[in-house]
Amino acid sequence: MTEKGGKEIACEESVLDDKELEDFVEKQKNINTKRKMASDLKTRYKWCKSIKEERLIEDIPPVELDRLLGRRNFYEPDTLICFQRSLDRYLKEKHKTYSIIRDAEFASSRQKLVACRKMLKKEGKGSRSKASESLGDDEIQQLWENGALGL
Repeated sequence: MTEKGGKEIACEESVLDDKELEDFVEKQKNINTKRKMASDLKTRYKWCKSIKEERLIEDIPPVELDRLLGRRNFYEPDTLICFQRSLDRYLKEKHKTYSIIRDAEFASSRQKLVACRKMLKKEGKGSRSKASESLGDDEIQQLWENGALGL
């Protein structure tokens, strides 16, 4: 296999040392995924700091992390799912053996996330167009007559 720049890379782990293999894998990751994960983690750290949680996410024991993830957030419903996926990807990169998306020990926070998403959608948040509707001719004429529009 050839990497950009013409340098030969063997895919066998025995040929590459750990650092070279780590660098090779890192270069294969999608840049947009990395940016999104970094942005989501930054937002999550700000939120944690606001509730006086100063530890790094990867240093929080699973039971406490489940409790923390289950706390009420005021983000858009789809944003909550993106945060969860980014955090799971980050923890996997930190060589954690658990998954906040799949493992039973995080069932409570997942259930709360589903409930929170439903509640936010009922409140009219997320998955709905935020585009404004254009005014009709009658509405524009009424605004002129009321003095709301003028030259």
